[in-house]
Amino acid sequence: MAICGMPEKQMQKAVKWQNCAQCGSRLEILYDLIKHEPYLACHANQSHEGIAREYQKRDYNIATRRDFMEKQIGIDKFMALEKYSGLTSLTKTEAQEIINTVWPEAVDASPAEVYKAIKLCVQYQLNPLARHLFLIPFWNTEKKRYEYICVKGIGADRLVASRKHHWSWLDDTPRIATEEEEKKHYRAVDPSKLRAIAKIKDLDTGAEMTGWGEWPLFKAKDGKEAPNEPKGIDKGNSKENMACIHAERKALDMMYPADMPAVEIPTVDERYVNQEINVAIEPSTEESPVPEPSKPTSETEDTHVEEPAPAASKPTSESPSIEQLEGIDMGWVMEQMKILKDWKVGKWLREHYPKAEGANVREILRNLTVEQRREFGKEIEDRLQMR
Repeated sequence: MAICGMPEKQMQKAVKWQNCAQCGSRLEILYDLIKHEPYLACHANQSHEGIAREYQKRDYNIATRRDFMEKQIGIDKFMALEKYSGLTSLTKTEAQEIINTVWPEAVDASPAEVYKAIKLCVQYQLNPLARHLFLIPFWNTEKKRYEYICVKGIGADRLVASRKHHWSWLDDTPRIATEEEEKKHYRAVDPSKLRAIAKIKDLDTGAEMTGWGEWPLFKAKDGKEAPNEPKGIDKGNSKENMACIHAERKALDMMYPADMPAVEIPTVDERYVNQEINVAIEPSTEESPVPEPSKPTSETEDTHVEEPAPAASKPTSESPSIEQLEGIDMGWVMEQMKILKDWKVGKWLREHYPKAEGANVREILRNLTVEQRREFGKEIEDRLQMR
């Protein structure tokens, strides 16, 4: 194996979460006395090639799932749908009741998309309450009203693939492709796009598949070219993550074409879909005397929606104000800490950012740079994904 040139932090993460792609043994970091650099190798046999991370289904306990869904769709809706929260297989009637309750406006606005969502739930054993799929609103400037589009989370694709197959990610992917990989596949490097590669392996058959995804770095706005930033950056999302999601989806589609949901259904990262009504979408191409009501948004692959700056939220007596720091959503951090309760986060922050002083986690985060906060958010996401 002898993988060299990998950053030490990345090697440490690989040792913790990945294994040898050939025999499944653990990895270890060794030191080359001739080249004077560390390298990654299989503990059982250093001649083995490749590293792999087996997909593990994530199950939340009942208390965590209940608390999560109450915050996402509201306690009234959750109480009405609680009987369905743990189901992995829904009938047409059950799926319709969930969708009609969570997205009541979509039934009249986009009946075809509602029908598509119901069919997805029934055919692929998906549950909207488990964040497998969503109905995302967007503003139709011609009809001057909101319409909805059905999207599925990448977690749903992973789950569907794992029901019949035993698979893993290979070569520390999904990740941004190197220039050499991009040239080999596309014959040229495109500076206007961020391209990612995802390699997966079926552990039962040994078959391997490579998928490619990309994220445009720029978009047209007001007749000019503007940076194309994905939604959810304050929660840890990034252009790199979106490109990787697209690459992984294509790899799974190509490996298991008979099992996966239709590829024309947009795929999102469900970690950054916001069910709450707190981000405004306003018509951008036509004048409107009255601003349209706020709607939840998400980044999809095929739907382009202009996103103005989020409206400032006002604290109320029922919803206490949570201090917000640039680069990270503190409310989101607090929620994830309930899941990662065994992680000694204060100790981790002090070890990685010794110059940031503070008596507790909140004070340490105040003293971090914006980039460091985003790095911390990415660490949280990595730990959640590996659970």
